[in-house]
Amino acid sequence: MFNFITSYPKSGNTWLRFIIFEIYFRDMVSEISSDLVEKYIPDFHKKFNIETRSLVLNPVLKNNEVFIKTHFSFEQMSSMKINKVLLVVRNPLDVIVSLVHYYNIDKNDIDSVVMDFSENHTISRIKEKLKFPGLIEHHDSWINSKNEILILRYEDLVENFNNTIIKLTKFLDKEIDDNKIEKIKLNTSFKIMKDMEKSEKQKKLEGAFRIPNSKKFFMNKGKSNGYFDVLNTDQIEKLRKAFSSFMKTYNYWITLRISINWNSIL
Repeated sequence: MFNFITSYPKSGNTWLRFIIFEIYFRDMVSEISSDLVEKYIPDFHKKFNIETRSLVLNPVLKNNEVFIKTHFSFEQMSSMKINKVLLVVRNPLDVIVSLVHYYNIDKNDIDSVVMDFSENHTISRIKEKLKFPGLIEHHDSWINSKNEILILRYEDLVENFNNTIIKLTKFLDKEIDDNKIEKIKLNTSFKIMKDMEKSEKQKKLEGAFRIPNSKKFFMNKGKSNGYFDVLNTDQIEKLRKAFSSFMKTYNYWITLRISINWNSIL
């Protein structure tokens, strides 16, 4: 039986993999690297052998709890023996901004990418090349799968980390104390992970952060509501309408920044 960590791309899946590593495997190793996370929390899309239709897992996972990362829908994974599912969701506006960074999309092309994401709930290069479902399709497929699922908002990990970890460990039937939570919070902080990526990139090491054929960093800014820095008002409104039901479900409220000419008022 496999536990799955699943999300639409750029929603916090990698962060959660590091957290799970800290909860289950950190005491088994002396040092941490993103390559170790890849070994202990494998990526389905890298470890599934198409010819044999089987997962190729590292021997370190023998007799251990197994967590698998995937961006596939439940239907694409339904042949697997599924235990528990961790479904990560994130504000779609921050998702698209993270995709813009990840794929190094020129600012002049953002409007067309926003249009694509609004109409299809994904972008063409993800749908056509990777065969991942759109954000809403992915979400709904797992919600309706009748598996044992815990939904984790990316924003709750950012804004209310400790309580979210308690919620997570309770779902996984794992005991945890305050000291352990603080260690996890430190070891998976944005700064620590960003520094790790910089070091691994300089040394040209493999791992969870590697973006093939790119000088860009996997870790961007790691914050919520970062879309204000990238999207204009029209683009924000277009995305809000396209994802209105999803955003309402997860309490993603938008407060538009308003530029006020105080000289005209005073």
